Amino acid sequence: MKRKIPMLCRKKVIIFLSFFILIFSYRLGSCIPKHKNYNIILITLDALRADHLNCYGYKRGTSPFISEFAKDAFIYQRVIAQSGSTMPSLATVFTSMYAYADCALNERDALGKSYTTIAEFLKKIGYKTYAIVGHGYVKKIFGLARGFDYYDDNFDKWRNADEMTTLAIKFLKEGKSHKKFFLWLHYRQPHWPYDPPLKYREMFYQKKPFNGENQSDVYTIFGKKMTLSKKVISELGDLYDANIRFADDALRGLFEYSRESGLLKNTIIIITADHGESLGEHNIFDHNELYYGILRVPLIIRIPEIKGRVVENPVALIDIFPTICELLGYKNAPMLKRFRGKSVFSETKLQQDLYSEYNNRFSLIVDNFRLFQDANNSYVLYNIADDPYEVDNLVSKESQRFDIMKQRMNSLLEHAKSRSYTGKPSLDERTKQNLKSLGYVQ
Repeated sequence: MKRKIPMLCRKKVIIFLSFFILIFSYRLGSCIPKHKNYNIILITLDALRADHLNCYGYKRGTSPFISEFAKDAFIYQRVIAQSGSTMPSLATVFTSMYAYADCALNERDALGKSYTTIAEFLKKIGYKTYAIVGHGYVKKIFGLARGFDYYDDNFDKWRNADEMTTLAIKFLKEGKSHKKFFLWLHYRQPHWPYDPPLKYREMFYQKKPFNGENQSDVYTIFGKKMTLSKKVISELGDLYDANIRFADDALRGLFEYSRESGLLKNTIIIITADHGESLGEHNIFDHNELYYGILRVPLIIRIPEIKGRVVENPVALIDIFPTICELLGYKNAPMLKRFRGKSVFSETKLQQDLYSEYNNRFSLIVDNFRLFQDANNSYVLYNIADDPYEVDNLVSKESQRFDIMKQRMNSLLEHAKSRSYTGKPSLDERTKQNLKSLGYVQ
């Protein structure tokens, strides 16, 4: 004879199971909306490191708008760029393939034609595709215009953040009749030169006397060796923060227009960066390297009518394309099978090896450890949770971990190392001079 379960116990069991199902479903990404026809605005800020944003714990007022924006968004805390340089990083964003290991960049370091881009995919499924860019290394000559119906790179040296937002709002006003659109905005700030308008300089400049040690040291700034005092180093950090605030205010204007016009009700907005910036760590002010401050970037995703949260699971820029596919209801598209990345809402994102590469230098992050192989084939191993500025090399202390990570890295390196690095596309003299104004040594 079957025993009857008391009514109170049955209620408790039902409540427990309902709670478990709810939590489990949420963890697996059931927060993805059923509505599939969202507009998408992808915003990339050049050389923005995550740990200088307020919503990532930074104390100075660099990003009050982004913090407001992030309150209703998904904030990914552990995000790694796949390169420390603009073109190889954006190649992985737009194709979900590695720039060198998978040849997403061609032999001239421009975006190759081997893989479908985000813009090509969205155009194929009925989206109007637009881009407005403000940095010299994302001009049409570097291949990123593939798939865009309109690609605005009509500038010489660069566009500042306020001009970018003015152009974006103008586009949105003119393009409201389009049922679905994808808009990519690549802001130059906070990339060098650190030259924000005066009011932002005054906002961040330390007016009190400099109390640190004022001895000098040799630093590399965009390939050039310079002797810098501690005071100058501090001032450079101030100007970098001021550049972020300049961009943050510009983004506020874009967001306010989107809200007032009603676009926010049907638009997914993604804010991220192509890479970060070294602000004196390892004696460089630059990127084009694979240090942790250069690789760790923000990723903030706002989905209409969906309450976001802070997410600690490791993700990468290579995950953006498959994430867009899932948000639009294409998570089973055949091309996703070849993607290196996965949707950030995937149930398999609890653990991920984070691989990065740049010009015969390679990095692999597993858990809280980062293995870095430089151009001289020397290895360093850091615990980036305990040592984010990467001072203590653990190769000897963590020999077993080092061997395992080295083996995992080598599985990706054979193809990457076989690449020939023949430089940039053929550039006219004017383009070369404009890139030099951004700090690049040709």
